[in-house]
Amino acid sequence: MAVLISILVGTGLIALVKSYWSRFSSLPRTKLPGFRDWLWRGAGVPLLVLFAFSLGPAPGIPPILYKVNGSAPNKPLAEAWTEYCLIGLVIISWWAALSLLWMVGTHLKRFPESRKGAAKSLMFGLLLGLLPAMGIVLVSGWVGLGFASTVWLLPLAHAILPHLSRTQDRPRYESVFESLNEGRVAAAEWEILRQLEKFPEDFQGWLLLAEVYAEHYRDVDSAQETVLATCAQKNVTWAETAVALHRLADWHLEITQDVAAAQRVLREIGRRMPGTHLAQGAQERLDRLLQPTTKNRCPPAARMAVEDPLNDKRTMSGPRLNQAVARARVTACVRCLERDPRDAAAREELARLYAEHLGEGDCGIRELKLLLELPDQPAHKIMEWLGLLSQWQEHYRNDAAASRQALRRIAGQFPQSVQAFAALRKLTLTASLSIVQSSKEPS
Repeated sequence: MAVLISILVGTGLIALVKSYWSRFSSLPRTKLPGFRDWLWRGAGVPLLVLFAFSLGPAPGIPPILYKVNGSAPNKPLAEAWTEYCLIGLVIISWWAALSLLWMVGTHLKRFPESRKGAAKSLMFGLLLGLLPAMGIVLVSGWVGLGFASTVWLLPLAHAILPHLSRTQDRPRYESVFESLNEGRVAAAEWEILRQLEKFPEDFQGWLLLAEVYAEHYRDVDSAQETVLATCAQKNVTWAETAVALHRLADWHLEITQDVAAAQRVLREIGRRMPGTHLAQGAQERLDRLLQPTTKNRCPPAARMAVEDPLNDKRTMSGPRLNQAVARARVTACVRCLERDPRDAAAREELARLYAEHLGEGDCGIRELKLLLELPDQPAHKIMEWLGLLSQWQEHYRNDAAASRQALRRIAGQFPQSVQAFAALRKLTLTASLSIVQSSKEPS
């Protein structure tokens, strides 16, 4: 019976550690070794050594335990096996306790931003497991110290996991956009590189770095090297690769006016992803670039109605509020924001009131930019605000470059969303129209 209980308890401890091992392994910035290797090195090898020495490894070397083969004098076989299983259970309990302690300590070191929020939970976990651990030690003595340590550390590991899961372990580029808006390109570049040093597989960061090279330094060759190196990373999806290569084609068309280079980039999409909708979209764009135009024929891109998730039907259309009513609502929104500057709903309403009802596009754009600086906003709202920003930049300021910049942010930040493909489509149509119009101009 004691042998069976030892086996069941030991198996339960292994399963418990494996469960927490899987949960800790799923966290970002975490590279734990394989569980089987950890189990073999931490518990399997000591148990094997114990078994070998309990048999007597060589003549003249006495066994550590009574021989489990039953040849020990005055020691029945069942009692010898029970003794061996109990010591094996002690080894497994110490392995489980050290595994939990190592996981908790390692992740507290890797996630320093979670320590402050997790302090109360950690204290609660320590206190919760302390009494059961003391009871185990009082009943079993020092032999049960490993099992008591496991029981003590278990609530601690359970309490810290939610804080680690909520950790915003992702690169932040808000300061990059601020620096670019202020004309501090070098500072923006260094901030991107600093983020990429911590998150070397971040697709958005690499694409943003290529954008800085192309659009701010006018160095399309460096941008191309960055894009191709990014697309070669194993973690980059086909959709992200297509977005990056379309951006590269944009830069060839807009900055260097090298149509042949843009065509080569678009053909590369078809070569990498044959038979996919991404390859089909690249081929359609390539066909438009290759298609000749005449003076009395409007290109297909100009006749296409752009119906996509980024078009906000409320903007510049529909009934407008009375000026007095609109001003009163503006005052109410301003008062709400004075109480809470992070009130996204009030600021969005204020932006729409300025742009859509009072015709003050500059004020609306200013409020949208403030909205986009608010942290922890839902992705669908960020894409909606960027779509509005693109429309308002074009309509109120006639700033096509700023409008395209907002669309590129959508494609870069949310590459696998429907809005990203709509933004990419708009950018493609704009680039095609600019080429067609330039070809019509007399040389």
